Amino acid sequence: DPSSVSVIYWNDYGLVRTKADPEVGVVPQFEGHPMANRAAWMDSRTTGVSHLISAILALKPVLVVLADIDMLSRTIIAMRLRVSGVRVALRSDKNHLSGTANSGAKFWLERTVVRESYDVLAPVSRLTSEYYEWPDDKACIEFPYSTDETKFSPPESVVLAARKRIRELWG
Repeated sequence: DPSSVSVIYWNDYGLVRTKADPEVGVVPQFEGHPMANRAAWMDSRTTGVSHLISAILALKPVLVVLADIDMLSRTIIAMRLRVSGVRVALRSDKNHLSGTANSGAKFWLERTVVRESYDVLAPVSRLTSEYYEWPDDKACIEFPYSTDETKFSPPESVVLAARKRIRELWG
């Protein structure tokens, strides 16, 4: 039910993204989305984490999903919300193949912080669950996003050639 969801964007560019997503190379367009009229924006350059947490708590949420926020801010937000009795999920696409994947002590610290800071993991794939070694006794809700197909698909020329062969085969 879209009326039971609120979205707060905490960034430096507003509700409409103008720069291309570095992973997919396109500017995401969300105009006309059912959530568009339930979204609020807080400028991360002038609004601190404490103010954001207060705004979230004012909504009296049952569950908060955090995504696209730097790790330190995200961890502070998660811990403060959990202390206030709010369940918190991390939406992440990080995995061992990511350009930002850690190793050694940094990897151990990241994995430990994530597992202790969140009630729910919302990975875009099982690779993320494996990266964090998410425990089986904690909630894990796969949260795929539409760029997966684009990101991992073969080049268009390969797809078109395959389609052509199928059409020729089946008439």
